[in-house]
Amino acid sequence: MLAARCAYVKVPFLVAILTGSRELQVQAVGGLSVARPAGDDIKAMIHPFLSASLRYAKDLGWKDPTGELDKGFTHYEAISFKSQLVAGTNYFIKVRGTATDYFHMRVFKPLPHENKKPELVGIIIGETAHSEIQYFSPPEGHTIGEL
Repeated sequence: MLAARCAYVKVPFLVAILTGSRELQVQAVGGLSVARPAGDDIKAMIHPFLSASLRYAKDLGWKDPTGELDKGFTHYEAISFKSQLVAGTNYFIKVRGTATDYFHMRVFKPLPHENKKPELVGIIIGETAHSEIQYFSPPEGHTIGEL
């Protein structure tokens, strides 16, 4: 009788996501997706965080290109995003704040059964139209907050 030899290979758990544009995305749980253009759902997701993201950007040292500290974002438009499946979804979103300023925003959207609203986790200022969206964490114990 021959002894069977088995090799175990660790394969990340893959999830297929049907996006709003009806294209199928396959993503490893915990890993970042490929960058995609921001659709209406992502644009709507960031809208409630306008004042919080402006406040946070100013706390990080962002200044309006005109030099006026009290002036806000003149555009505030989601351009593209990557997502990360965890116990919910992290969205890493490239946002155009003014004609020349971009920042990256991280929003966590809990699982539907938790009945919680998305929360703004953090932002990174000083990005450009060509900056790659990458994973980032806020400082330890710091979350901007839930809506």
